[in-house]
Amino acid sequence: MTTVITTISGGYYDYVYHMEIDKSDTDTLLLSTHTQLLTYNTRDNRLTSIAGSNSSARGYRDGVGDEALFFSITGFTQINSSTVVVADRGNHCLRQIDRTTRRVSHYAGVCQTSGYEDGAADQAKFYAPWSVYVNKNNNTNLIVTDYGNKALREVSTITQRVITLMSVAQYSPYAIAWHPRNNSIIYISCYCVVITVDMTSVSSGYNTLTG
Repeated sequence: MTTVITTISGGYYDYVYHMEIDKSDTDTLLLSTHTQLLTYNTRDNRLTSIAGSNSSARGYRDGVGDEALFFSITGFTQINSSTVVVADRGNHCLRQIDRTTRRVSHYAGVCQTSGYEDGAADQAKFYAPWSVYVNKNNNTNLIVTDYGNKALREVSTITQRVITLMSVAQYSPYAIAWHPRNNSIIYISCYCVVITVDMTSVSSGYNTLTG
């Protein structure tokens, strides 16, 4: 049996692209639409906006709460219980949300400018970054699926620098998952295929699992 527990309405297209358990409250889900990051409390079915607009307005603007504008939040990760980094695909950059103050600010990439460049976080360029994860092999680094550049990129939360981990050749990566017993093995979902990569030897390439 399927039960509809709540309906997201008001955002552009109203897609829920990503959701995960809230690190600060295991009875709460964090979820993202194109234009908002929200919490859903499973105890009382309450939906609350953290940041972004629930209107059809999409764009780029830093600010607090609903003053901030996103173009398309297709992924996010929780660095800790109070800090969320989102992949704003349409603005070609990563943005940071402070949950304590609800303030949205730049994190990495040149927002509103697509491209491909490694380097300092405020100078590096992405092309439609789709999702972002804390690296399970080094939790001070974030892994980004750089969809438009067909690559996995990494951002150091310590040095604030961006590097390229590997090219995914003809595939555009959407999301990744770690092997349940070996964090060196990751699975990358791309259009019509899933590929597997041994991160200890990424230069040796990858295997296609499905197609």
